[in-house]
Amino acid sequence: TIAFGARALGNEQPKYLNSPDTPLFHKSHELFGLHKVLKIKPHPDSVLLVEGYMDCISLHQHAISNVVASLGTAATREHFQFLFRFFNKLIFCFDGDKAGQNAAWRAMENLLPILK
Repeated sequence: TIAFGARALGNEQPKYLNSPDTPLFHKSHELFGLHKVLKIKPHPDSVLLVEGYMDCISLHQHAISNVVASLGTAATREHFQFLFRFFNKLIFCFDGDKAGQNAAWRAMENLLPILK
C-alpha cells in the first residue's frame, strides 16, 4: 500500500478524499488495479482504462478483470508508457458526462505524441 483513497456515498463534500503526492506516491504515475490484472492473467492482450478506482472496483465485481484506473487525474504519458509495457491494446472507458469527455480528450492529447 502506497496511498489511500475514499469516496463519499452520499452528497457529502468533498466527494473524494485521497492521499497527497509523496516521495513514494505520485498519482500521475500510478494505476489502480494493475497488480490485480497481472495477477489474474500475467500476459493479457488488452486493458480497459477507466476514470476512477470506484469504476475499476465495480467492473472487477462484475467479472471484468482487465481494468485499471487513473487516480483522479488525467491519464498521463507516464501512465501510457507504463501500460504499453504490459498490454498491446488499450481501451478507454470514460463516463459520458462533461468530466469524462474532458478526461478522454486529455488522455488522447497525452497519448498521441508517444504512439509508434
